[in-house]
Amino acid sequence: MRLLIILLLGFQLWSCQTIKPSDQIEETVLIDLKQSSGTTWTAQYRLPFAVKSLVFQRDTNLFRHKLWDISPSTLKIVKDSGVERIISMDGEAFQGFTVEFKVMDKALFKDYEFFRSFTDGGLVLFSGHLNVMIDEITLENLKDEEFPFLPMTFAITAHSDNYIAINGKAFHRKASWKDESLHGTYIYFGSQKPLESKSMISILDPALPAKVKSSLEPQLANLFSFYEEKFGHSLGYVPTVLFNYNPDHSGKRSSGGTLPQMVQLSWQGPFDSEDARDSEEVHWLVAHEAAHLWNGKLFRVYDTTPTWIKEGGADAVANRALYFQGVYDQNKLWDRHLQDLNTCLSILRGKALEDVTRNGFQAHYKCGSAMMWMMELGIKQVDPSQDLFNLFEKVFAKASEQDFRYGWETFAKVLHEDYNLATLAQDIAAFASIKGQLQQVEHIKKMGSDLGITVAERPDRASPSFLQAYHRGIFRELMRRDCGGYYSMWSQRGMFIVMGHPTRCNTLKGKEYQIIKIEGEELGSKNLTTKLKIACEKRKQVELGLLSGKSISLKCNEQRLRELLWLEVSLSH
Repeated sequence: MRLLIILLLGFQLWSCQTIKPSDQIEETVLIDLKQSSGTTWTAQYRLPFAVKSLVFQRDTNLFRHKLWDISPSTLKIVKDSGVERIISMDGEAFQGFTVEFKVMDKALFKDYEFFRSFTDGGLVLFSGHLNVMIDEITLENLKDEEFPFLPMTFAITAHSDNYIAINGKAFHRKASWKDESLHGTYIYFGSQKPLESKSMISILDPALPAKVKSSLEPQLANLFSFYEEKFGHSLGYVPTVLFNYNPDHSGKRSSGGTLPQMVQLSWQGPFDSEDARDSEEVHWLVAHEAAHLWNGKLFRVYDTTPTWIKEGGADAVANRALYFQGVYDQNKLWDRHLQDLNTCLSILRGKALEDVTRNGFQAHYKCGSAMMWMMELGIKQVDPSQDLFNLFEKVFAKASEQDFRYGWETFAKVLHEDYNLATLAQDIAAFASIKGQLQQVEHIKKMGSDLGITVAERPDRASPSFLQAYHRGIFRELMRRDCGGYYSMWSQRGMFIVMGHPTRCNTLKGKEYQIIKIEGEELGSKNLTTKLKIACEKRKQVELGLLSGKSISLKCNEQRLRELLWLEVSLSH
């Protein structure tokens, strides 16, 4: 499918250059998108020519054939060979159709949610899930003057007296927009009037705690100009920031994404404005996603570039940005680097980074951040006045000479030519293919030694947050043993909350259990690791302390407990 899209794009460019007369009306798919009510939507399509089949462009999550209604009745949305097609049931060509759908805001794997909700009833819709293209079935019968890969032109109508925000602009009730890139974007619909300033357009969920909003607004106001200065390139437009909030969600989950001219952010679950970790997390999320407007949008990675370059780069840039903005001090910044390095190894569990796909995908973020840190440590050995931003500035300077594209080769070239760090570049590139946790640890130690940096195994120095994550991983193993995978679990305010299947679980089943202690120790306690090992070895079970004051025992196996690994990094001087 990816190859087909590339071929179709090439065909479109060739057609536009050699066949289309300059006075011909531009070919486009017209989509009349209407917010019919608070929950019901319609999209009426008009094609420039008749076809017998269409394909929805985004095919990572296939939900339309189950949830959307299409008219006329002679058409049907079907799942076929890993894509969703609109087909003509009677074999007749069609040039228009209408789909009707409800709000669906469930999380989608590695794609933008179709809808995101604001607490005041506002919504954002991702237009990319509406985009269609001519598929190979129709392509075989197209004439040369017809275009298989067309832009989408949206006529947008909001319900009642709502506002619309799209593509860096705010509108009242009606708007229009042409998606020439076919990447899609988020469109805001709601009663809240977008706030417009010189640096951005923002829509922050009105239910966000006042303390959070008051700290976010100055960060947002300064962040984009800060990145422009550090990266050495202006965006050339005013970005839109959308931040929705769902305080009623079970557990906590933050997420975000970037689209052309837009940063989209979301916080699910109760926000504790008095908890420094929540405050830091929301600031870090903003910094990470805003970095992608440069690292991923203005400058794009080559298709063959490893995921860790873009995502790990944004993680590492966010860490340093929060230091410059005063959210982190020097110690906190160093702790965050250590956390990323050790979380990387914990997620990999001996698997090569290049082999990580859906399961453990966070390894690309954390391992990438750790490798970016190694690059910065190397740069500082050469020139203490330079840091990660200087590296990115040089990489983007080279990218601007090659169609604003870059990859690992660009980083390696800068490290070699500007800093004489060719060996470090080779070691970082090699890390992605190394299998086995022992081998990965030894490789990191070697990188450190080459840079004059000490890397040592010190599980006794593991941070409380890392320990809590480690204990959470062990508890998940216990739950898999108890329930065979049929359970849900999340963390909240220093406790594990778990709900097991009523019949498939042996112990924790049928109701919500709030666990605050294991073996009498608080979660994240340094003593808990040892006590877990002893309890599983001697009693073959562990005691769980519940918020209610009661306790319950859960079977365990000492051989299944993974060892605690923590690498401590220290400078030689």
